[in-house]
Amino acid sequence: MQAGPAVMLEISDAPTQTLAGASTALTITLRDGGGDIATDYIGTVEFNSSDPQATLPATYTFSVGDGGRRFFSGIMLRTAGSQIITATDVNSPALSAAVAVNVMPGAVSASLSKISVTSPHLANGSMAASIVVIATDAFSNPAPGQTVWLAATGISHTFAASPGTTNAAGVFSTTLMSTQAQAKEISTLIGQEQSYTWLASRPIVEFTRSNITGTVFSDANRDNVRQTNEVGLGAVQVAVYPAFGATPLKTTVTNNSGQYQFTGLEPGTYRVMQTPLDQFAFSSSGVLTVTLGDFTTSANHHFGNYAAATVSGGVWSDNTQDGLWQADEPPIPGVTISAYDGNALLAASATTDLSGTYRLDLAAPLPAAPDNFIFNSGGLTIQEPATALIPNGNFAQGLTAMGVGTYPVNYDFETGDLSGWTASNGSAVQVISDVNNLAGYHLRLSGADVSAYADPFVVPADAQSLRFWYW
Repeated sequence: MQAGPAVMLEISDAPTQTLAGASTALTITLRDGGGDIATDYIGTVEFNSSDPQATLPATYTFSVGDGGRRFFSGIMLRTAGSQIITATDVNSPALSAAVAVNVMPGAVSASLSKISVTSPHLANGSMAASIVVIATDAFSNPAPGQTVWLAATGISHTFAASPGTTNAAGVFSTTLMSTQAQAKEISTLIGQEQSYTWLASRPIVEFTRSNITGTVFSDANRDNVRQTNEVGLGAVQVAVYPAFGATPLKTTVTNNSGQYQFTGLEPGTYRVMQTPLDQFAFSSSGVLTVTLGDFTTSANHHFGNYAAATVSGGVWSDNTQDGLWQADEPPIPGVTISAYDGNALLAASATTDLSGTYRLDLAAPLPAAPDNFIFNSGGLTIQEPATALIPNGNFAQGLTAMGVGTYPVNYDFETGDLSGWTASNGSAVQVISDVNNLAGYHLRLSGADVSAYADPFVVPADAQSLRFWYW
């Protein structure tokens, strides 16, 4: 009997359930009005799915050799839930069929699953860190029903629940308390049955005993009280010492807002010391004494810094009366040295130390350009804001004043690289950091005939240094 034209398209052999990302298959069959296979069908069928992550067969044109039926493999559904696969004749949309497949989450992904924690917390056995684990498979599907095991480094801590099980959204939550002041790394083992994996993320929860916090800031009016218009100074080193110790217990650097903190300190008395800054002086003192109670935070320990000019020298017994300090001429300690402004008002004073030396920090306006920026100014007057064009290493030429709108991309190499600069020799010109007692990034020219060039730029009014290291 001759088969009739196709009037129905059907899908068979498709699974009712599959794992996300697993390869599956189905069969497309065309039938005529009598329910027989339409063996002469040569139409074109395309596939679609409700799953935006699905891998589907390419649009296919049947041939007589297919005999009205074809098997399609390599189908992958990746989004969990009930997903629909549809097959339709592109020229006769009435020839269409759909099948529903329940997609189950795949194995837990160690890299895509997440764990978040809150920190810091007091190590008093009652303050708890919140821990949230979100389990997903490789296609970001929530993974419910997964067993979660948590582990923390250190001692004297307790999880409220571990192991636990992820809920329908793939989430497991618990808390962690400790009576030991220390930073604890949290590890997560997650899975079910015989398939477990360690999550790649291992966050830190810091349990502290007592804390010290404060700020380093630019104190324009020298009152050691931070005003709203006085900016914090970032990347400044601060250290905490025992009350009578010479070795720091901890060191840190201020963040971009000038803030610092020391955590996990035992009750007692400490000295907090800020490293002095070039071209700045302390509004009050560079050393603060702080007494901590148990499980407390002592805050607002601020260091005011103001732009300053420094005058230093020595006082000695000039036996030869020649104004030159000879090796055998003894220093005179305890002598008060004073400096006065143009109105005969006291500007600063200091007392010579045991070596006879003194230092006066005199308030000065913030320089419009750093003093080491003008390499060879000669008799030229540098306008403000100052700029410099240094072509081919010739430091004696090219000093030019420009508009304040032309600001540098990378004048202090804060990006840690040579962006904005062209090096004559890539292996001999580099940006280095924190070496030879120089903190922060600076340019190193490690050869006699190498150079680095940047287009003319303006040094901002708050710039304090522009470092070039060359020999």
